[in-house]
Amino acid sequence: MQTQPSSDTEGRVAVGRDASFANYSVGALLQPNSGDVLVVGRNLNFSTGAVYNGNVVYGNNSNLDSNYTAVSITGGTLRKDYPIDFAAARTYLQRLSQIHCLVIQQTVQPQWNGAA
Repeated sequence: MQTQPSSDTEGRVAVGRDASFANYSVGALLQPNSGDVLVVGRNLNFSTGAVYNGNVVYGNNSNLDSNYTAVSITGGTLRKDYPIDFAAARTYLQRLSQIHCLVIQQTVQPQWNGAA
């Protein structure tokens, strides 16, 4: 669960499960028509704030309605969809982090003055 009260993210946000935002803004420094700016894999609770320059996408449920009374969505729309395969992203990132943990064995050869 991602909970963010009273702050902002100037770029995009993707949350794999549930997200709750209050007095929060997303996407203020993105170019207009930046596509999906806020993506939440399951449930989105957004009480007050703004999303700029793109879409808000949620997977299961959202408290937002088409009137955008407490949360403004400028330059985009609200929709229910699954644009990110979070399970595949998790698998990819876990494998990538394992590569970082590999032990690299290297032989040091003395050169020039005999010092390694």
